Amino acid sequence: MARTDARSRVDLSPQTRKDTWTLRPEILAAARRAQEEILPAFCTITCTGTSPLLLNQTTEEQTLRIDGGMRGPRFPKPPNAIAHVANLARRRQRGDPSAQEERAAPEEWAAFHAWERQCYRDLVAAPGIPRMADGSPFIPARYLEECLVRAGRYLEHPRLGILTDPEPNGGSLVPALLEIVEQELPLPNDQWELDLRPGWKHGETNPDLRKSIARAKYRVWGFTVTLACHPTLTPGPFLEELLTIAGARIGVGSFRRDPRKGHTELRAVFGRFRPTQCVMQTINALPPEEAEA
Repeated sequence: MARTDARSRVDLSPQTRKDTWTLRPEILAAARRAQEEILPAFCTITCTGTSPLLLNQTTEEQTLRIDGGMRGPRFPKPPNAIAHVANLARRRQRGDPSAQEERAAPEEWAAFHAWERQCYRDLVAAPGIPRMADGSPFIPARYLEECLVRAGRYLEHPRLGILTDPEPNGGSLVPALLEIVEQELPLPNDQWELDLRPGWKHGETNPDLRKSIARAKYRVWGFTVTLACHPTLTPGPFLEELLTIAGARIGVGSFRRDPRKGHTELRAVFGRFRPTQCVMQTINALPPEEAEA
């Protein structure tokens, strides 16, 4: 028997609730027209990387391993030719005094380090590259959105003032003024190399807790993004200036600390870019079939 509300006598059965909350096509069309009135233009901006891009996205499998209290990926058993050196390196890492006196040939250490780097590349860095269904790499749009929000601290709108509150928990006008159309920003190539560096968790300085951080590094990269915007509030030159500041001061992808002595702020040592082309087009100027899609 279907349940009903005693006051309105409206059928609240599961099937009825499902039908009730399914938006009709005319409602969706009205919502789309309202959105077009708020952001009635598209700005397509092409950017070129000016410093290497580091990608290290946490995969779903890694998230589940972390939630389950498990460690990172386990390396396979080393080949017999370097098993002795691998065992020696493991004992030295644990602080075994007797391991400090043992020696291995330089060519054995070279073979061990080559095997270790390949493991880091295949098991740690490669899974951290975001890939589309066809396997091509991309930059998640949320990386660029966060970049633009942070860049709003350094840009003042002629009518609205500073776009992003510099306070840690301050708000931002950037998401209200523009919207990134794409969810994935494809990279022009898949030529990357391993970036392996020692590091610590954020805020940690104990040398004994140092670990290796492996990330994919793209030396040549770029992207094209489409921004839904208002041509009056955010004209093309204003958006180009925002992208210029974002690429020079913030960047996308993984970060490193500023190498300047005594400077603790995280900034774009990697992932810097600059806009090279900006095209603004209003919805009324689109072809009919493209405007209705």
